[in-house]
Amino acid sequence: MARVHPLHLVPALLAIAHAGELAIESGPFFISHHFDAMVVTAETLPIRRNGHLPVAHFIPHGARVETGDSLLRFDGSGLDQEIERARLSIREDALTIEKAEFALRQLQEAGPMRLSSLQRAAREAQENLDHFNKTGRKVAEDCATEALRSAARGIEQHRAELARLDQVHDPERNPDEPEPLPVIRQKDVIAGGEFALRMEALDQEHRLKVLIPREADALALREKETLLNHRQAEESLRKDLDFRQAELEMVKAAASVSQRKLAELEARRETLEFKAPAPGWWFHGPLDDERPAGDGAPIATFVPAASERSLVALVPAESVGNLTKGLEGVGTFPGTAGPSAALKLSSISEIPDHHGLHRVEISAVWPEGHLPAPGSRVETRFISHRKAAAIAVPSRSLTLGPEGWTVNVKLADGKAEPRPVTPGLVSSTHTEILSGLDAGQVIVVPAEPR
Repeated sequence: MARVHPLHLVPALLAIAHAGELAIESGPFFISHHFDAMVVTAETLPIRRNGHLPVAHFIPHGARVETGDSLLRFDGSGLDQEIERARLSIREDALTIEKAEFALRQLQEAGPMRLSSLQRAAREAQENLDHFNKTGRKVAEDCATEALRSAARGIEQHRAELARLDQVHDPERNPDEPEPLPVIRQKDVIAGGEFALRMEALDQEHRLKVLIPREADALALREKETLLNHRQAEESLRKDLDFRQAELEMVKAAASVSQRKLAELEARRETLEFKAPAPGWWFHGPLDDERPAGDGAPIATFVPAASERSLVALVPAESVGNLTKGLEGVGTFPGTAGPSAALKLSSISEIPDHHGLHRVEISAVWPEGHLPAPGSRVETRFISHRKAAAIAVPSRSLTLGPEGWTVNVKLADGKAEPRPVTPGLVSSTHTEILSGLDAGQVIVVPAEPR
């Protein structure tokens, strides 16, 4: 442990002055408030960051600007690429819409034609089935029967012809004479006819039992197939039309989104450069610096020169209690001995900020020729309490004990004793005494640390 040299105590001893005595007198008592306020304006134009674009140009803080001056410009190279991609997307959307419209139009034109063709096929199949049931089956059966009868009649005719030839050439009378050629031919014709008759009988049976019922089944099946194809085509066309219509609406909605995105990007492109809309001042960050910085905080603020100006101050809680709305005061400009501004308290926040300070808004009547710039500081003075005759003692002379507040009063023998008192209002250095002390008494005032 380091040794303490007596010389080390000199600064501490010098920092404490000897206790003093004060004769109590009744006189004026008032409570004044002194604090700095910042000049703010009723109209401000905060500028926030344009996405994550870097800043390419930024004029100095507090610059006085004229209408049209370039104040801030963001780097828009990346944004230009986004705009070009959005325009390409819009062209692609236009082609997609055109293709979807063509497909819908083609379906609207070709679909009814296909339905008409299928309907006609179904009608023809129904007509063919009806004709077969009413006429065709009977005709086919009659044709098969008549063909068999015709073959039988042909054989009978050939046999009759052979009998006639046998009468001309009787083999019993002329046994040695060979059969004539016409007889031989006629016998061959009869043999072929008998074979044809047997085949015709088999064919008739096949037609009646197989082919004609098969044709009837085929026509009935064809009639059912054509009706089913027509119903399915109607349903399919309705669904296809709904799908194509929904597809067209979907691509149009996507195109609308692309158009809106492009409009937003182009509008954002126009905000890359901010120019002064009127004469005024340019500040970095928010003008009212009581607001904490963050992602949504302005990176700069434009203040019109013609905007009405007032004051804002952040006052500790111990001073706010004596301030009231409408209290009048004066404001002076630091470093100048010019005329003062007439001030009036407009509002006092009841809730402190995260630093324990209350926001106080002050209206001002500025002296002619002394209109302060926004953001500048003004020294304000307010008197919240006046009393023509009161007893006030230095606040450090009061002591709070178990019995309440006391003040050390000097007695006639030179000693001091604590005297109970009732304190009133407190100024920055003195406390009003409502009872317990009289004029002419002498109190002991503790030394004030330097």
